[in-house]
Amino acid sequence: MPTEEEKVVAQLPQMVTLGGKKYEVKQMPILEMQRWREEYGAKLAKAMDVYSSAQGPSATEIFVDSPKLQIEIVCSYMGLKEEDVVSKCTEPELFAAFAAIVGFASGPFLGTRIFMANLTDQMNKISSNLVSGASSRLQ
Repeated sequence: MPTEEEKVVAQLPQMVTLGGKKYEVKQMPILEMQRWREEYGAKLAKAMDVYSSAQGPSATEIFVDSPKLQIEIVCSYMGLKEEDVVSKCTEPELFAAFAAIVGFASGPFLGTRIFMANLTDQMNKISSNLVSGASSRLQ
């Protein structure tokens, strides 16, 4: 059984949960993916930039802009209605689906493993900054 990392690298379908319901996220055929990238590629790049910025994202980018973009990207890629996702899905579920889609959309072109490692590192930095900022305000 392949690990989650092996699934990403091999572009194998991934199971995600949204609102307690399981969905399979899989690679689109080339023509369908090209059309999807033409329509959503700029938004995907903007959403990815939030997590790969050298200076780190702003609070607005983290809490407002990025979730909105992630919702739109996940719904468009998976063919789901936004109102269903936002009313039932948690943010960690949304992010897991978004990360799976990034893996398929970037595929071999951007080096998925490198991007996902950077994404994880950025998320850890964000969490650390948020925790340290909150604790300094409590003192």
